[in-house]
Amino acid sequence: MRKVVPLFLLITLSVGAFAFEAGAYFDLSNLDFPSARTADETALPGADYIWGLRVTGRDQLSEGLALDLSYCRDSVLRHIAFTRIAYTDDFFAITVGPFFGLLNSPDTLVQSGLSTTVELYIPGVTFLRLRSDNSLSGRLVVTGDYIQEQSELAIGFYTPNVIPTIYVTSKRYTTKTDGGEAVDSLTEYGITTDIFQKNVPYQVQLNFAYQDAGRQFVETTTVNHAYGSVVIGARFTLSRFEAFTVVADLDSSIYTFGHDFLLGQVSSDSFLFRLSTGVELNLDAFTGN
Repeated sequence: MRKVVPLFLLITLSVGAFAFEAGAYFDLSNLDFPSARTADETALPGADYIWGLRVTGRDQLSEGLALDLSYCRDSVLRHIAFTRIAYTDDFFAITVGPFFGLLNSPDTLVQSGLSTTVELYIPGVTFLRLRSDNSLSGRLVVTGDYIQEQSELAIGFYTPNVIPTIYVTSKRYTTKTDGGEAVDSLTEYGITTDIFQKNVPYQVQLNFAYQDAGRQFVETTTVNHAYGSVVIGARFTLSRFEAFTVVADLDSSIYTFGHDFLLGQVSSDSFLFRLSTGVELNLDAFTGN
């Protein structure tokens, strides 16, 4: 399996290389449970460093119509790839297409699903974004079967040089185990503030959120390894050249505490974080289009 994943990444990069825009990002986190966590462990996150990867490509097919391609190795959703068509108008946008869980189980090499995002705009005033991603298979029959789910609700407002956005996001990965089911989840309630000025090469986005995460073991009895975390974060985007943009995104926990099975535990002496760094390329700038 480990030999096949780099091959898929190479294919994905090759596809993205012909897109209008392409990006590659590396993620590192110790604010998530590893996939190998068992029901008898009692520690909060912090000891394990989990890496992730995202590769994106966007081809502007025509005015208002684009093809979005992406692959990511996510700490909750595992390996997942998207192929979506985006249509954008003055007052709304819709993005829809299949996604595929890849190599997440030895017995289920590919798991398909449907991703849909709808955005509504009042230009210069506000916008609303709704997203829903769900695996098409709704049943877990044999060990290794899994379901990937992702959703988002966000509303933002346009003000001079600042765009505040209130959002709720959720990720959920449910897999069939020998003894029952295991459910990894991450729900985030937060507000982001995009700060920008004209004719400057950088942008800043500030984030403040509460995250509810954990793993639930559903067997003869249900054991819920859950924890809450208050995080602050910042995202920096630097575009010194027309074709090249550098991105750095850091979320840091200021207070993490356990509940349910982990009730009473507090992480007070660990630096818990999620870090993402990457580059974005406008390939038309290289070709002079």
